[in-house]
Amino acid sequence: MKKIMLFALMAVIAVMGMRAEEGDLSVATELAFGSKCSQPGIGLQIQIEPAGNWRIAPELILYFKNKNRTSYDFNLNAHYLFHTNEHFAIYPLAGISYVNIKTEYKEEDGTKISHKYDRFGGNVGGGIQYKFKDYLYFFGEERFQFMKNNCQAVTMLGARFAF
Repeated sequence: MKKIMLFALMAVIAVMGMRAEEGDLSVATELAFGSKCSQPGIGLQIQIEPAGNWRIAPELILYFKNKNRTSYDFNLNAHYLFHTNEHFAIYPLAGISYVNIKTEYKEEDGTKISHKYDRFGGNVGGGIQYKFKDYLYFFGEERFQFMKNNCQAVTMLGARFAF
């Protein structure tokens, strides 16, 4: 697992090193909602635009504890932007996902029980963004995460800051 996370981090750094123009890199903060257990969360996304309308978006979402369940997602998505005018763009997205889920509860005798599992899967969905200023964008995304025993819809609203 650590090797996979390290590889993903190195891939992001390599793509960031390839960028040539100002405005190719942005950071987004987001509010997320996972449908599986009605879990709200917060996220951080780095968006790299290596060529044309393509965008690579590694992301981490931390979900708040709900019903004795905590979880986080690490996603690596690709977007292709269709600019409808100078302020709006829509985009499909597809990518891979890693989810870590931990559930804790106590049995009647007071024994604490904990279950933890990891899942790999995929993402498909889409989004819309609004350019408010040259450096500030607002966006919304809806995606479906599919993986063994943990498929869910994820809704996100956020703000993106371009450099």
